[in-house]
Amino acid sequence: CSALAFRPVRRRSCEERGAEWCSGAVRVLVATVGEEGELEGSGCSSARAPRIEQWCRRCGLEDVSVLAGDFCLPELQEAIWQLGERCEPGDACVLHLEGLASLCGDGAGGWQQDRDCSGTGGFKVQLPELPFLEALPSHVTVVCISDAPGGGALLDVEAAVPAPLTSGGFRDGDFVRLSSDLRFVRETFAQLGYGWALPMHEMLGRIFRVLEAPSPGTVGLPSPDGSCGGVWYFPAAVLQKDGTPRVIQLSIWTDAEGSPPGTGQEVGLCAAALLRTAEALSLADGPCGLSCQDLLKELCEQASELADACGMPPVRTSLRSHPDEGVASDVRWPIAAAPQEMAR
Repeated sequence: CSALAFRPVRRRSCEERGAEWCSGAVRVLVATVGEEGELEGSGCSSARAPRIEQWCRRCGLEDVSVLAGDFCLPELQEAIWQLGERCEPGDACVLHLEGLASLCGDGAGGWQQDRDCSGTGGFKVQLPELPFLEALPSHVTVVCISDAPGGGALLDVEAAVPAPLTSGGFRDGDFVRLSSDLRFVRETFAQLGYGWALPMHEMLGRIFRVLEAPSPGTVGLPSPDGSCGGVWYFPAAVLQKDGTPRVIQLSIWTDAEGSPPGTGQEVGLCAAALLRTAEALSLADGPCGLSCQDLLKELCEQASELADACGMPPVRTSLRSHPDEGVASDVRWPIAAAPQEMAR
């Protein structure tokens, strides 16, 4: 414990900063590489990207971009970068990207088998580089739905957000967010020899001002009860600077045994599943109280049913969240009609 006098943080300050999340506009990019396939029983025509745009417009969204056809990777990268540059603090971005298999490979125009590749049927997957997160201001939430084969991270959060443990970049007065992932926090405490106190449960997922940073990898936060001189010490590995992007990435792809991931998958499967999910949940008729995790779970079920009905190989899914796995359940799904009193 430190003898440092307790320096209380104004609760209002923390709440004001926390309120910056999802307080701005919702911006959407729908990109489909190549022609959409016909999906029997989907209830959707092949022109699904325009239907997603129409749905977003019905929900009152103004910044909706559609990129469809036989475009190349630089065009997709430019569209994504421009979306990031339009963002303001507090915005939410939704990226719906399909047909990515044609942009993936081993860098030589094909696939390469590798026994050490897990979850990809033994095939090495090289995802296209999408420089998006680097263009974002603070407090932006990103939801990315794609058919990226193999379930890899399409948006490289590690490259865009330096790890605080290695950088030692926290300073007195910084606002930080304690991870909401209890298991991760407890395991990190145990590995680094930090003691755990029961009141720390109530601190998970909350924002605090850094009182001191005595050494790289160690950060002093205000103790909730004023004990230990008003300071409790936390490993920097469980903290994130407030305002760094919150990123939720869902990949849906087919898995045919002995073939590269995504083989036999019709372009437009994800879009058809999303439209069916929106219709089932009446997202264009009123506000959505579902978290991203709950809605994306429904979307995955719709995609699996569609793939099975159309004779595609089995569907696999991968959900990744940053800065921790609790983000997907904390963030409300952003594309839905506003409450009636707000829409007037």
